[in-house]
Formats: sequence, C-alpha cells, structure tokens
Amino acid sequence: MTKRFWSVLCALCCCFFLLPQRAAAAGPDTTFSQAYIVMDAGTGQVLAEKNADQRAYPASITKVLTTALALESCAPEETVTISEEAVFSIDRGSTHIALTPGEQVSVQQLAYAAMLASANDAANGLAEHAGGSLEAFTERMNAKARALGAAGTHFTNASGLHDENHYTTARDFAKITRWALEVPGFREVFGADEYRMAPTNLQPESRYFGTYNCLTVESAYTYEGATGGKLGWTPEANHTLVAVAHRGEMELIIVLLNSKNKWDKFKDAVMLYDYCFESFQRVQVPVSGIPETIPLMEGETPAGEVKLKLPAAFSVDLPAGSEASAIRLSPEVPAAYQKNEGIAPACSLYFGEELLYSAPIDYALSFSETSAVPAAIEPEEKKPSGHGLPGWAGWTFAILLVLLFLRRVMVVRRRRRRRRLRNQRLGRTASAGRRAGL
Repeated sequence: MTKRFWSVLCALCCCFFLLPQRAAAAGPDTTFSQAYIVMDAGTGQVLAEKNADQRAYPASITKVLTTALALESCAPEETVTISEEAVFSIDRGSTHIALTPGEQVSVQQLAYAAMLASANDAANGLAEHAGGSLEAFTERMNAKARALGAAGTHFTNASGLHDENHYTTARDFAKITRWALEVPGFREVFGADEYRMAPTNLQPESRYFGTYNCLTVESAYTYEGATGGKLGWTPEANHTLVAVAHRGEMELIIVLLNSKNKWDKFKDAVMLYDYCFESFQRVQVPVSGIPETIPLMEGETPAGEVKLKLPAAFSVDLPAGSEASAIRLSPEVPAAYQKNEGIAPACSLYFGEELLYSAPIDYALSFSETSAVPAAIEPEEKKPSGHGLPGWAGWTFAILLVLLFLRRVMVVRRRRRRRRLRNQRLGRTASAGRRAGL
C-alpha cells in the first residue's frame, strides 16, 4: 500500500513539473489593494492581475485621461481663460490651486497643476478649453475610453470627484494609461516631481507644485526605474495609484484600486514590480509564417495588394528561463481583402493555449492600374478633373437655370397679360365712341 502510494505521488509530481509554465500568472493574491493589474506598456501583455475587471472608483487618477486628452488636442502654450463654472462647480474643500474666474493660464500650467497638485479647478480648466464645455469634454472622455476598449469604464467629470456613475476597472485604466504615454508631452508631465507655475494676470505670486508619488521621490518606497505616476483618493474610492517603471527593455504599468491605507498602495506597487521584473524576461520572437502581401479584390476581380509592414520580431515577456520557441504566432489576416471593406491585419501570440496579446500590423495599399482608388481609403481627397463641375456646383447651376427659366416665363406671361388688357381697353374705347357718334 505504501509502495503504491509513493508511486502515485511521484507520478503526480512529474506531471506537475512537466506542465507548461503560464506566461501571465494570476500574480500575488495577498495585496492590500482590492484590485490591480501589471501591464507591459509596449505590447499590452498582462503579467499579473487580481480582480482586474471589477468596477471601482478611480478618484484623481481620472486626471491622467483628462490631461492626455487636453495635450492631444491643444498646444501647451495655448492660453486658457478660467471660467466661473470651472472654479465654482467643485467643492472648495476639495483639492485646488485657487484659480480665479478671468485668470489667464496656459494649457501646460494647468496640466502640471492637475497632475502634480491634483487640482480639480485646473482639470476643469483643461476640460472646458479642450472640449468647449465640461459636459462636452466628459463625452470625449467616454468616447476615448470606448475606442480603447475600456468597456467597463464610465466618466461623469474631468477631475475624479466622486459620482456613482464615475467608475473604471484596473484593466481599463491600464489601457487608458498605455495610450496616454504615447501622447506628445504627457510623459514629461506624468514624470515630473516638481513644477513652478509663473505669476498670471490675476496672481502676482508663483505657485509651486510637488508630487506625492513616493515611488519617484526619496522615501521608504522609492523604486529604481520608476518614471511617473498619479495618485488618487476619495472616501468612497479609498486610495488609487497608476504608475510606470522600467527595467532593461521592459516598461510596466501598474494600476491599483481601492487600497485602504495611504502607504499600502506603495507597498503593493514595490512588491508587484519586484515580482514581475524578477519573474519575467523580454524575448524576441522572429516573425515567420505571415504573408507579406495579401490580394485586394473588387468582387472577383483583382484590384491591388495589401502590403504588410512586418517587424523582424515581436517582443514578449516570458517566465524566466523560457525560450522564444515556446511562442506560437497566429496571423489574423484573410486570404484576400475586399476593396472598400475594413483592413486590420494583426498577429496573436500564444504561449501554449494562452493568448498573450494581439499585435496590429501596419500596412500599405497598392492598386492595379485598372482599379480606381476607393474613396474610403484614398490618401487624399479627389480633386476636380477640370471637365464639368463638382456635384454641389452642378446642382447649384442647374437650380439657377431653372429659376431663370421660371422668371422668364413669368415675365412673358406678365407682358402678354398687359398686352391683352391694353387691347381690351382700346376695344372698349372704340366701341363707346361709335355709340356716341364720334
């Protein structure tokens, strides 16, 4: 009996060690934060997570999206005139930098104030300037979230002040942060430790802001390689954090939600960064098995080609000791594309049966000489050939001709009517003269 027991136990152990390692383990479960995620900033691959799709209140990390949206659509030097609504629509007991209605500041100044000082009045100023109104900007925030695939997210304001309908998930906000890092000028603001805001037309003194992100400043939680972050807190959300750190070729985004203690979020961040940087390594997977060109068809007729701009290799974070050969590439391209239909080539990377991430592939279009470039994907708007008139001008000209013709008809009819009346008058006059013996 004992011999059989040990035989079974050894067999089970062998099976366990022969199982493939997971490339994205669930990650440590003993964290202070209710939900977290660690995502590769370059690829979107998730290395560790807990309750990553659970809805939570983001608090002031909301300003990551607010600031990035403003910097995407506005030049840093643009002047913003602060409105009464931007100042007085927030609770004056919340964080602000005492902006005054009519005060003129730059987009850049407001961006630093929103990120470093977490100023709610500065976030409102950015929102009004970039969106036209607070309501319109909130619509833009939600549209951007949807475009990034953040389906579990909804925003009601630009600041992150509590609202039951203002929520996100760790996974969604990592996607938002990954996009924000690509917005020109955002990394500089996101990674700043301090900033001096120069005097304005209504404020003669300089304002000084400094970050409270203990990962980037000297503290018990300073993390080597940390390059930026944003903190948040409300009584309903508890403490939240989004941060970025790099080591070697890996750059990782951490999102922590619903952490009860002021310092616990930093403890979690340090532990998770150590875990991921030590447990994973960056490998390059050579590209193979993906066609470089795909036929472009118009019905059954060849219309051109879709030429894929394939990279030499895809980057993947694998468990330490794993080889690139463990990765399977699965191209997401059809045998042929139809003209005027969506073209979105991609490649999914699998570790065993586990999907790591899907990478979009850039492409260029080439058309056959007999095939006209479809308007939906033409790089430039078609110009008039010089023969005939553009559609709107042709219609306008036609309408003018009809109006001129109708006017001519009315004039002719009016003249005929006058002539007939005149003849009738002359006839009556002649008849009366005859009766009078004239």
